[in-house]
Amino acid sequence: MKQLDPGFTVVFGKHDILNIPADYAALETLFESIEAGSAKQLALFLEEATYKYNTGMNKLVHKPGLSLLEFADWDLIRGAFKLQVFTSFSKHVRRFFKDQRLITLMEFPVLF
Repeated sequence: MKQLDPGFTVVFGKHDILNIPADYAALETLFESIEAGSAKQLALFLEEATYKYNTGMNKLVHKPGLSLLEFADWDLIRGAFKLQVFTSFSKHVRRFFKDQRLITLMEFPVLF
């Protein structure tokens, strides 16, 4: 297998195309060229996503779901607000980004 660069292209309109680079530093540069401060926001977004993934996989996925007491885990309860289970993903993304192209790009994985 060979990594593609750009990894993919997003077409917003006839003259509005974003080539999404494979390299993270290049991705940060692209984000900054669209919205000042968005590279830092991307890092924060990914940090939250990492926490949510790790918590979900390590504290939720492998539970049989037979009782609410299974979720009586101090770390899980303490981090419940960080999981934002009652916040829409669209609203979550908009906390980090204002440019509609970046919002659309970050919401794209939800389609799958």
